[in-house]
Parts: sequence; structure tokens; C-alpha cells
Amino acid sequence: KELDPAIVFYKGSSWWALRYDTLDKIMSLYQENYAEYYYFFQTSFCADEYFFQTLLTEVMKKDLSVQVEGVLTFVDWDRKGVPLPVTFSMEDCELLKQAASKGYLYARKFNPQRDGQILTWLDQELLTDER
Repeated sequence: KELDPAIVFYKGSSWWALRYDTLDKIMSLYQENYAEYYYFFQTSFCADEYFFQTLLTEVMKKDLSVQVEGVLTFVDWDRKGVPLPVTFSMEDCELLKQAASKGYLYARKFNPQRDGQILTWLDQELLTDER
């Protein structure tokens, strides 16, 4: 089955924090159009970067009460001279404090084998902070 040519595909991060009622609407749309969506996303490259973005946009077109708020995951794609996204270490404590103060609940990414101290620091310093 062919996809409706009116569907515009959107891409973006695959890190989500969705309300249950919004997720329910996305899954209902997917189930109602299972044959066309399943085939498309099964044969797509990087489907995780299109699936929710496209379905959420389609849901929002039909239900204006569904709103998208800011991203909750802090990711550093801007640092020069390192593999991206940045793998945070103890050198990034101040940056992570600033991100937390701006409302980020999560951060990506960490390598505990390379720098396990950063996770201990997060537990001790940020998670116990009385903000």
C-alpha cells in the first residue's frame, strides 16, 4: 500500500518525553494506518528519526490541543575538535549545572568506563540539589 502523498515526513531527535495521552493519539493514528506506515518505516533508513516526528505532526494537524514543549534532554552538538555529540566528563560539571538550571532533566551522553566519576557527581551534586 502506498503512503498518502500529502503526508510530509519530519525528522529529528529520537529522544522523547511524551505525555501518555499524546502517545495514545500517535499510536491510534499508527494503528489506523498500519499497512502503509508499517511498510514505509520498516524499509526506511533511520526510521527512529522519522517515526514519532512524522506521526506527531500528523496528530497535531488533526488535534490542535496537542502541543510540543521544549526538549528535556541536554545534548552538546557545538563543541569544536571532539566527536559529536559531546561525551560529558568531569570537565563538564559547570556546563551540566547550567543545563539543569535551564530545566533540562536529562543529558546525553556519558561513558562510565572512561569517566565514571561524572555519574557519581551527578547523583551527589545535581540530584540532591534543593532547587
